[in-house]
Amino acid sequence: MAGCFQDKVVFITGASSGIGAAAAEAFAKEGARVVLTARRRDRLDSVKARIEAAGGTALALACDVTQREHIDAAVEETVKTFGALDVVLANAGFGVSGVMEKLDTDDYRRQFDTNVFGVLDTVYAALPHLKRSGGRLGLVGSVLGHVGMAASAPYCASKFAVTAFAQCFYYDLADQGISVTGIYPGIVESEIRSVNNRGEYTGKKTPRPGGSPCPRRGRRDTSCVPCIGESLSASSLSMAKSSSPWHVIVPAFRAVSSASRAKAAWTRWSAPSGGTARNE
Repeated sequence: MAGCFQDKVVFITGASSGIGAAAAEAFAKEGARVVLTARRRDRLDSVKARIEAAGGTALALACDVTQREHIDAAVEETVKTFGALDVVLANAGFGVSGVMEKLDTDDYRRQFDTNVFGVLDTVYAALPHLKRSGGRLGLVGSVLGHVGMAASAPYCASKFAVTAFAQCFYYDLADQGISVTGIYPGIVESEIRSVNNRGEYTGKKTPRPGGSPCPRRGRRDTSCVPCIGESLSASSLSMAKSSSPWHVIVPAFRAVSSASRAKAAWTRWSAPSGGTARNE
C-alpha cells in the first residue's frame, strides 16, 4: 500500500541527527524520496544507509544553511536528481545559551545566522519549486518560540522569529497554493546540547545553564517544573520528554495533505509524552 507521501520529494535541513534524521526516516517509510542535508556528511551517509536498508530512497548532500550558495546548490541538485521538490522541512538549528550579561551581540548574530537567516534562505531557495509543485513548507520552531526561559535569550528569540515566519508565510503563500506548517517540539532526544555556543559539535553534552534564582527554591535552577509550568501552557508541558520527534512531523504534514490543495494550512502541533501528535 502506497504511503501518504509516495514518490514525493522531501528536502530536510539538519537531517544528520535528532528531529531531522527521525523525520527523514519517517517520510521515507511513507514512500517519499528524501533529500538529507547538513554539515556532517558522514552522519548523513549513516542516515541514508538506514533509509536504503529499509527499502527507501535518499540523497545525501553536505550543506551549511549559513551559506546561501550551499542551499542553492543542494536545491538545484535535488531537482536535477528527482525532477521536482514537494516538501521542505527547515529544521537546521542549534542553541546559544548563557545568562544575558555573559553573552554579547556576536552570540546573537551567530544564533540568528543559523536559526533565522538559515531558515529564510532555505525558504527562498526552495520557493520557486514549491510554487510549481503546490508544495508544503514546514518550519521547525520550539515551545521556546512561545515563551522565554532563563539563560536562553538568543535561542528563544530565534525561535520566536520562526513562529512569526510560520504565521506570516501562511498568509503570504496561501494564494500560491503552498501550505505552511509550524512545528513546535518540546524536549526531545537530540544532540542540541552537544553543540557549543559557536555552533560546533563537541560530542559532549553540556549541562543546562544556570539562570535567575528560583523564587521557590532560592537558588539558581532552570529545571524547576512549577516555575516553568506557570509560563508554558498545559499542552506545551505535555511535549516534554517526548523521545519520538517523528510522531510530530509526519502527522502534521498528513493533516495538511488531507486539506484542500487550493488553500494553505498553518498548523500548531505538539506531541504528548508517548509520541502521539495532536492539533492544538
